[in-house]
Amino acid sequence: MGLVFGDWSQGVRLFRSWVEAVGHADEHDDLRVAIIEGDVPGKAPGYSVRISPSFADYLHEDQQSDGSEKIGRVRRMHPALGNAPYMLGRFKDEYEKHGEFMLAPVVTRDDDQLWFNPNQGIIKRELVLRRLDEIDEHEPDALAAQSMDDGSLVAPATPSDSGRPVSGA
Repeated sequence: MGLVFGDWSQGVRLFRSWVEAVGHADEHDDLRVAIIEGDVPGKAPGYSVRISPSFADYLHEDQQSDGSEKIGRVRRMHPALGNAPYMLGRFKDEYEKHGEFMLAPVVTRDDDQLWFNPNQGIIKRELVLRRLDEIDEHEPDALAAQSMDDGSLVAPATPSDSGRPVSGA
C-alpha cells in the first residue's frame, strides 16, 4: 500500500519517523491502518484510509505532554480509474493470502509514473477493514466521514518507554 506525496521530502520525513518508532516491521501493531469503505455524502465515490497510533495508545493518551492531540492521518481516496475498485479488491485478496502488506511512500515522477519506495517501507500484519455505515459517530474512525482530505497529521510517531509509539516529539 502506498501513500502518495506531492512533496517527496515530506513523505520521507514522515516514514522515517514511523520507522524509528516501529521499525521496518511493525511487530507489535503500533501503527494502525484502516481501510473504510462506503460513500460519504457530498464526496466522490471512494474509500478512506486512516493511519493512526494503535487504539490501545490512542484511547489511553488523548493528549501529549506538549498539549498536542493524537489523531493520525485520514485520506479519502477517489479512484479516477475504472479499475480502481478492482485494485482495492486485489489488495485485500493479496493481504488475505499473505497475511501482511508493505506501507511505503510513493511519489509521482517527472514522467507522471508513480514510484514506490520500499526502502522507507514498513511491513504491517494488521489491517483493519470496515464499512462506514457500521461506524458509530463517536468512534475515532468516524473521521473518515468528515472533510479531512488535507491528510493532516498532528505529530509524527516517536517510540515510548513501553516500546509502543506515541505521537509528539
